Amino acid sequence: MFKRRPQVEKQFISGKSTRDVPEAIQLASFKKEPPLAAYTGPNTGLRVLDTDTEISTSDQCVAGVNDWNNPSDYAYGLSVSLYETDKRCNRQVGGPVADVFGVVVRENNAIMAIADGSGWGKKARLAARCAVNGAIAHITDNLHKLSVKKPTSATLNKLLHESMDIAHKSILSHGGTLTTLSIAVACELSAPSNQWGLFVASVGDSPVFVYCPHTYQLHEATVDCHSKDGNRVVQLSGGALGPAIGTLPDLDNFSMSYSPVYPGDIVLLMTDGVYDNFAPGVVQAVHDERALDCDSGVSFTPPNASPVPGPNEGSSSPVLNRQTCCPSPSNPHTTERPWPPCDVDLHRSISSAHPPSSVYAEEDTQLIELKKCCESLPEMMKFLHQHQANLCGNMTAQTVSSAIINFVYEATEKKRIFKSDCLEKDINVSRRRRADPEFASELQSHKSKLDHATIVSYCIGTH
Repeated sequence: MFKRRPQVEKQFISGKSTRDVPEAIQLASFKKEPPLAAYTGPNTGLRVLDTDTEISTSDQCVAGVNDWNNPSDYAYGLSVSLYETDKRCNRQVGGPVADVFGVVVRENNAIMAIADGSGWGKKARLAARCAVNGAIAHITDNLHKLSVKKPTSATLNKLLHESMDIAHKSILSHGGTLTTLSIAVACELSAPSNQWGLFVASVGDSPVFVYCPHTYQLHEATVDCHSKDGNRVVQLSGGALGPAIGTLPDLDNFSMSYSPVYPGDIVLLMTDGVYDNFAPGVVQAVHDERALDCDSGVSFTPPNASPVPGPNEGSSSPVLNRQTCCPSPSNPHTTERPWPPCDVDLHRSISSAHPPSSVYAEEDTQLIELKKCCESLPEMMKFLHQHQANLCGNMTAQTVSSAIINFVYEATEKKRIFKSDCLEKDINVSRRRRADPEFASELQSHKSKLDHATIVSYCIGTH
């Protein structure tokens, strides 16, 4: 159970360069001992920079880590494809999964990264692998700069900025295409005691969030990656590493940020395949389906559910069904309860995460108008409230990752079946949609997004 502390409103300080984030914060000297936890995926994750192989040597040291199959309840990640299956050849569309995640935790610091290769195919996956590998390796190789007596945030900000450049150069040298990349470093501060800092660099549309179980608030660290008009175009990432403009990256929405964090806070990095499926319309559709399931006595269980996936199972189905990932406190075998009203005032939570001066929320007579780029935030926050309540406050990075991936898999199930049936019947969806209004209406009713969905999470604290 989390120990309560006075409510502290997080304020992310962010901008487009190292000059826009604090440079004089005193960090505790980084511990460089062998990692307490390290995990990557899907499959070989960042360990193999090759388009044609899924084989890695178990004793191979990559980015300063020998064992990348060492997850824990405080450092975890999952990746799954939400695309339909072509039953004619028993092959899932959109393979291979082009998302990659990595997290490595030492005594008083953690390095996390997530990348979403643009488009489909091995070259997109390679770009994501190069990005995550290059970023984590560069920071790891330079930990000595953060292990001096009085390291400052200026050094860490510079390493984060450099790691983006290293990731881009790795993509070019290995022949990858384009990818998003978000890097987050959580570390202990020298003062005040028991306070940590979260430093983030991001390009593209793979957002970074912090959920505080003590105050029930969810905050986004990557707000400066959103377009200035607040619109969200799901087909566009806003920026990318790799040969986007000749051999140059597209850094149009590159941002850096800093925020104080505390033990017990959970850092969440995710691809847009996760975040976009928390849009209000998608969430409401899931609620409606669950209500119908309850009336008919049907419950949802993803296929091939398994407890904890190894590194070669990262792209398989989600690990927990509704009964196991969200048990009721009074009866661990009952199905998930409906989401209750928020425990805190939603207006205050959103406005503190996105001040009225930002482009993400506008305050007018005590009302908040959510922009398209942040409309999923309240739904995700309510989901985390319920998950925390269902586990009596004992949520972990692992339970959060599993519950979120399980939800987006369920949210996309109807659309996945519909698209699979179209493939089996040789129906050209685009052509049929233009010619058949009834078909177009049915397709439009499936509001979820089929994509690759990946999350990596870390619970702040000395482990």
